[in-house]
Amino acid sequence: MTDFDAFISSLANDKIEARTSAAPKPTYTCGQCGGTGLWSGGTNRHGNDKCLACKGVGHFVKSPADRQKAREASANRKAAAIQSTIDGIEAKYPGMIAYMRDIAGWNDFARDILGNIQRGFYVSDKALAAVSSMIVKIEATRAAKAAAAAANTKTVDLSRIREMFDAAVSNGAKKPIYRAEGLKISLAPANGRNAGALYVVEIEHDAYQGKIEGTSYKAVREAAAGTYDALLRIAADPMKAAVDFGRATGICACCGKELTNGISIELGIGPICRTKWGF
Repeated sequence: MTDFDAFISSLANDKIEARTSAAPKPTYTCGQCGGTGLWSGGTNRHGNDKCLACKGVGHFVKSPADRQKAREASANRKAAAIQSTIDGIEAKYPGMIAYMRDIAGWNDFARDILGNIQRGFYVSDKALAAVSSMIVKIEATRAAKAAAAAANTKTVDLSRIREMFDAAVSNGAKKPIYRAEGLKISLAPANGRNAGALYVVEIEHDAYQGKIEGTSYKAVREAAAGTYDALLRIAADPMKAAVDFGRATGICACCGKELTNGISIELGIGPICRTKWGF
């Protein structure tokens, strides 16, 4: 053996001796498997018996605190990457993210794209362009509906109609319903989203015509052309309209029962309803 070979051999022996004499690095038992390296609890969807936390080793070379810091750093990097993606989308399509959040409850496409963005998945420019086109169509549809609603909204002086409904409620009527001019008008539930409104239904076909809010009658698209004029006649004189209805149909306009008493038939309305509704 040459002197050079002996020198190299000496260095190798020194390294081996240093490794064998050095104190072993500390390890930290896996809390999931208790150091066994085996899966415990429930079905392992990965199809093996290894602990998923430590990958079957049974311990970690990093402390729990260090692992927690690493997890937090990874989460922060992911959050920063997601925010960078969102910022890029907002720069190109202002307001798109907020809009998708607004419609995600009922629009599957928006919910899927938004979910991919929030999870950090790749979303192509083609998909974003499709979302932008969809938003344009949604806004156009909403604008058309708003214009149609405005065209179908007409002002009506409802003070006398309101007065009779207020009187009926104050006199104990829980679900007051008024019938006249071929229409049935009912008070919306007090705890519903249309509290205070009056629902208007065409009696013959039981067809919803719209609702009255404040002094405005908001007709649905399918409302009959004569509904508005009928409401005007009722609003002009609710009692006369009720009496006319009772005499024509033999049914009380306020309770919906058949008029059997001679006086009630002649008056076109029952005495109890007449008092309850403030006529």
